[in-house]
Amino acid sequence: MTYDPPVTLTPQVTTVHGVGDLPLCPVGGPISSVQYEYTTTITKSCIDIVEGGSGTRVFTYNTGDTSTFAYNRTVTTVDGVPVVTATGTITAGEFAGALAEQVTVQAALNPLCLGGVASVTGAVTLAIVSVQKPGPRRRRAAPSPGSGS
Repeated sequence: MTYDPPVTLTPQVTTVHGVGDLPLCPVGGPISSVQYEYTTTITKSCIDIVEGGSGTRVFTYNTGDTSTFAYNRTVTTVDGVPVVTATGTITAGEFAGALAEQVTVQAALNPLCLGGVASVTGAVTLAIVSVQKPGPRRRRAAPSPGSGS
C-alpha cells in the first residue's frame, strides 16, 4: 500500500492506495486467482498508520465475477510486526453468504518514522469458507383423491 504524501509523525491528509493479487488454492472450479484494489483519502500519522476498523472491499476473480467483502479489522503485533486480520462476510456476488478472513502480515515499520513512510508491504492470505446454499426442496405429492391406496 502506498501513501501520497508519505505519512510522517504529524497527522496529515494522505491518499492510501492498496492493491492485492492473490493466487487461490485450486477448488475444482474455474476460479484460480483474486485481485482487489482500493483508494481512500484519510488523515494518518506514523502513530496510527495501522489500525483497526471496518469497511468493505470488492474482490475480482480471474473469471470476471466479483464478491463484496464486509469486514471488521483488528491489529495485533507479533514480535514487532503488525498483523492485520479482517473477518467478515461476503455480502454480494460470488460466494454471497460465505464467511471470509483476510490476514496481512506487514513488514516492520521504522519506529522513528525517519523520512516518513511512503509504502508498506506485507504477505496476504485470503480464506473464503463457502456456505452451501440449499437446493430446491422436493415436495412429496399428496395422494390424489380416489387413488386406490
